[in-house]
Amino acid sequence: MNNTKRLLRHLTLVERDLSEKYGGFSLFGMCQRENTLADLWDLIVSAPWLTPNVIASDNIVFDALQQHLGKDELFSLDAVPMFAPEDPRIQEIQDEYEVEHGLIDLGQCQLFDMDMERVYLITAKRRAAPVSKEVV
Repeated sequence: MNNTKRLLRHLTLVERDLSEKYGGFSLFGMCQRENTLADLWDLIVSAPWLTPNVIASDNIVFDALQQHLGKDELFSLDAVPMFAPEDPRIQEIQDEYEVEHGLIDLGQCQLFDMDMERVYLITAKRRAAPVSKEVV
């Protein structure tokens, strides 16, 4: 089995595991930027229950990655950017594609104003914002 297929299979397990524990993703996919010297991928994540630039959110994702991926697969991830579900770039992808716990191969395309060599979507789905638990 080639490395990309194995990585995709394991990332699908990460996505399912986190979805069961915390709720669904708005976007979960991986992309490879054009002109990348090595076989490096970016894992793009967005979920109503994740907060970009917050260590607790980063830890949730990284812990799941460490649980399901081997060292060689972890080292093939160049970046793990998190986006808010209301980010227009996330919503633009959701307008064109809808998939949950599946796999769509977009091939070579432009994503986030960058040329990508390859893009795979595991989940792209609009989600309702979580209900605040604060008592007013």
